[in-house]
Amino acid sequence: MDMSRCTHLLAGAFWTAEFGAPDAPEQWALMETPLPLPRAAAGSAVPAAAAPLDGGRPRPPCGTPVKHRPRSVAGMSESIPFSPVPADEEGVIHVSAVVLADAAGRVLQVRKTGTEAFMFPGGKPEAGETYLLAAVRELAEETALTLAPADLASLGLRRTSAANEDGFGLAAAVYVGPVLDDEAAAAVTVHDEIEELAWVAPGEVDDEGGFPGGRLAPLSAEVLRERLHSGSSAARDLSAIQGEIDQLGQRQSALEEAQIVAMEALDSARQEAERLSQEEAEIRAAGRELTAKRDAEFARLDEEIESLENQRADLAGTIEAPLLADYEAVRTSTGGLGAVALRGRTVDGGAVEISPQELARIVAAPAEEVIHAEENDVIVVRMDI
Repeated sequence: MDMSRCTHLLAGAFWTAEFGAPDAPEQWALMETPLPLPRAAAGSAVPAAAAPLDGGRPRPPCGTPVKHRPRSVAGMSESIPFSPVPADEEGVIHVSAVVLADAAGRVLQVRKTGTEAFMFPGGKPEAGETYLLAAVRELAEETALTLAPADLASLGLRRTSAANEDGFGLAAAVYVGPVLDDEAAAAVTVHDEIEELAWVAPGEVDDEGGFPGGRLAPLSAEVLRERLHSGSSAARDLSAIQGEIDQLGQRQSALEEAQIVAMEALDSARQEAERLSQEEAEIRAAGRELTAKRDAEFARLDEEIESLENQRADLAGTIEAPLLADYEAVRTSTGGLGAVALRGRTVDGGAVEISPQELARIVAAPAEEVIHAEENDVIVVRMDI
């Protein structure tokens, strides 16, 4: 027996209202894409590939009556629409709407051309189309985002006033999709009759349904306020919060690594500062030691100068005044040198050069005569006389 007919017989209209009719080729092709159902003989076990439809519970053989348990979102009080889309109610518009949030918890809203209110992606089911399949189709047409029916969980049938049709009510089968990561959210673009899209944080919506970018339709304002003030959306928002926590954890790890590097650099700087401080102390100690040696040497030189000056004073007392005056005059003119000693033909220290003619003149002079060198007028003292 064809698995599609087996499933149709087991679930009946409730299943087809939510997931589509297996007998409709276009609906069966859509259901078969995300979760292929192979053919199976009557009485055989359902293949493992089909098991997730019941959340992993054991499936009975084909032909065994079962009671279908509708999927639900934890904390939601609204019933889930498993009956086919009803015939037109007077003054009521039936639509499907999809709630999509990004990693930051913002919810996707679209504005159709020629309208003012932002609303969830979605629209009216076509003839014979279920709410769920209409939600998948409208989402792809308006945002180019393709999801499988199994990606959507029902939030129930919500009734509000219509946003763009005055005097009409709205019966919306609302579905919530997976949280979109940054890349998937960035890929959402306007298509078909959509003129503008916006990502709206629930906390941005005021009591009148307004937000910084415009005004929300009554259904959008109602659902976003519930997401903000009730716990019904917490399970869906956990993935966004967890994403933020993961990002903060990565940031914390990076900061901790940077802190470790900074601490290591600080330790190295402190060690270098201690080394330089010790080196400075050693240099200052060596400077104090050299200063002490310099001062000691200055003191010794002062004592020596004082002793020599005393000896000079004693010696000056034994020299005739004219000769002493002559000596002081020469010493002043030469910058300190007043006389040199001549031993034979050699001048002590070699400060004055004596030419042969000069030497002959000096030797020929009387012993009591004061001789001055011709070159610089220094007094020449003949030590050999």
